[in-house]
Amino acid sequence: MRRPRGRQKAGVEPTSITQYTVEWHWTAPSAERIQQARERESSFILVTSDRTCDAATALREYKAQDQNEHGFRWMKAPVHLTAFFLEKPERVVGLGYVLLLALQFARFMRAVVRHAMVDQPPVDLPDGRHIVQPSERVILDTLRTLWIEQRSHGSITWYQWTHVQPHARRILDMLQVPIEHRFQRPGSG
Repeated sequence: MRRPRGRQKAGVEPTSITQYTVEWHWTAPSAERIQQARERESSFILVTSDRTCDAATALREYKAQDQNEHGFRWMKAPVHLTAFFLEKPERVVGLGYVLLLALQFARFMRAVVRHAMVDQPPVDLPDGRHIVQPSERVILDTLRTLWIEQRSHGSITWYQWTHVQPHARRILDMLQVPIEHRFQRPGSG
């Protein structure tokens, strides 16, 4: 709000202009607050069929297995698994089994691709990297770029891979997935 020019008339309250400023000082958080934040942000889902094993022992045994930790690293990313509430214990167990199956499937694909790449040139990714031993993440990110289109001719409807980039074609070939194959809907001729 601007003040009018000149002197104010007699009996008129002068307009006041209120101006606020912020003054702050930055200090690094204490080690205790950092630890509290880490504990609040971290989460573990441990599934075991051993009913005699308590949570601390299960966690200790889990952390001793490096392969599990490395295998689930990509699944812990917010892109793959976000926070959600499972109401019943059976659902937590079910989620654990689904995650284990997903990890096993990803590792199986990695093993097949790495075995097929022995004595082969590296896979050239679009970002310029040349991968000799693709990880689960690279394989799944490559498969994420694939498109399947619905096509039809007359009364026949089918689905087919489209827009397959060269690096994705190579990985699909190593996984022995037929790229030119048509996937027909049941009962569509």
